[in-house]
Amino acid sequence: MPGRAPAKPVGVLWHAALVVALCVAAFINALGNGFHIDDRARVADNPEIEAFYPPWRHFVDPTTSSTQANTRQYRPLLPLSLSINYAISGDSRVGFRIGNLLLQICASWVVYLLVRELLHRLAGARAGSTALLVAALFAVHPISGVPVNYICARDLLLMQVFLGASVWTYLRMRRIGETPLRWAVCLSCYLLSLLAKKNGIVLPALIGAVELLWFTGSWRRLWRVLPFGAVAAALMAFVRFGLGFSDLANVVHRTDSLTYFAHQLQHHVFYYLRNFVWPVPMRQMPQLDIETWRIAVGASVAAAAVGVAVWQRRRRPLLALCIVAYALMLSPTSSFLPMHPETTPYRPYPGSPWLFLGVAMALGAWPRVQRAVFGAAIALGLALSLYLNPIWSTEQTLYRHSVAYGGNAYAHCGLAASLPDGDEKRQLLERALELEPGYVDAHLHLGLMQIRVGDRATGLSRLRHTVALRPDSAEANYWLSVGLAKAGRAEEARQAAMESARLDPHSVRNRDAASRHAFELGMQAMRRKDYARAVTELEAALRVSLPGPNIATLQRALAVCRQRASRTGSTR
Repeated sequence: MPGRAPAKPVGVLWHAALVVALCVAAFINALGNGFHIDDRARVADNPEIEAFYPPWRHFVDPTTSSTQANTRQYRPLLPLSLSINYAISGDSRVGFRIGNLLLQICASWVVYLLVRELLHRLAGARAGSTALLVAALFAVHPISGVPVNYICARDLLLMQVFLGASVWTYLRMRRIGETPLRWAVCLSCYLLSLLAKKNGIVLPALIGAVELLWFTGSWRRLWRVLPFGAVAAALMAFVRFGLGFSDLANVVHRTDSLTYFAHQLQHHVFYYLRNFVWPVPMRQMPQLDIETWRIAVGASVAAAAVGVAVWQRRRRPLLALCIVAYALMLSPTSSFLPMHPETTPYRPYPGSPWLFLGVAMALGAWPRVQRAVFGAAIALGLALSLYLNPIWSTEQTLYRHSVAYGGNAYAHCGLAASLPDGDEKRQLLERALELEPGYVDAHLHLGLMQIRVGDRATGLSRLRHTVALRPDSAEANYWLSVGLAKAGRAEEARQAAMESARLDPHSVRNRDAASRHAFELGMQAMRRKDYARAVTELEAALRVSLPGPNIATLQRALAVCRQRASRTGSTR
């Protein structure tokens, strides 16, 4: 292939400055926004990010990623990067979000380099201007704003940076020559992307598409995907068999694959593509009713896209590659593997550069039209990002936006949790249970509210019903213990707290609660001079206590009770 005209350093620097400026301008009003959804368990309340050393613990212990068992994933670069952030700026929300913004800037620049490398056959100026248009739109679009605003979506930003860098390195070394060092850099970037988030598992398929469509090679060239496949297989084997952990356990839903795939056909057109064009209704936890005609339209659009890719694979191979790449980047979460939740606004984020490049290629024959369309899209994206960022200010603003545009049970429960006790809160929780009768969190919030407003019997009954629905839920048992404690039932509160600590022994909150309840019962028994019972309770408290200053107090109290129990026993 002929080499491209060398890029002018001044032009590239101006492009870099513009990408940075656009990113900062689009998300400058997002920096002070709050913690949301999984941010609490992964960031705000996660003690594992409060110390940087030893950094390698995140690579061998998935529990450092979250305080809640149901949100733990093997994504070690996420807690590692958060611990670096914490070392620099403490628990500042602004500091964490600046970290996300810097990663979005890096991801946007990698998109620029990747597009420029793909377009090396064009004249240098044209390749640079097209790359700038694509990178600028990626930089400011509100879909990109979701991982900037949502702190623990940093895993997606990290994956995007390293996956894009791996593809760029691969394309570049295919043009200028392969060396062991270049292969090492390419595969290292791929490994880092997988250590951030597993969506990058599709890269071997993407490399295969690049070879067949862009380099128009024979099937024999597909051996090039093998090193990438080996990296992915080795990491998955290490996590599954070396660490005894499965990422799928917390994200795969019970829905059968064909039903999920049919639903995704609808979502691709009526949710994800709609959000690219008009993102104002884009919301967390949407309630999307499934309709047969929408599935049929989605299937038709998907079939048409495949048809265009096949038809254009020789005449316009880059357009065909963009179609395939966009579909591949969405496939880990939005095809056959039934994920929970079924839709999330940021899922098209990794594929969005390919969608934008595909549109640029479709308009490539009309440069003025291309520039006008992208200029308008960039201006609109910038304005809408500035408009939508304040939605992330608080839990209440986030969920109120979702409920206003059609939120699911989780959105209604989230909004209710942000409100004081009252009729609106009760109505939201009841609506959440109408949408999903078995929703544990809604039952818990409603039961606790009923206890707080004085209806203890009804509240406790609901909390017990919740534990009966999910007896294996540490969360349900923990909140049952809270409700029982508020109702003055210390013995039962202790039992529920101990069960929550047993179900999730890595939870600091659960173990602290169990230890506290057992300690209080032990001290009460000690004051009654029931030393045998005091010993039993204090031993239980000691078993679940975490290392800290309270251990010494527990040990002293236990020693005194044992001594007095022994004396009482000898007297008897």
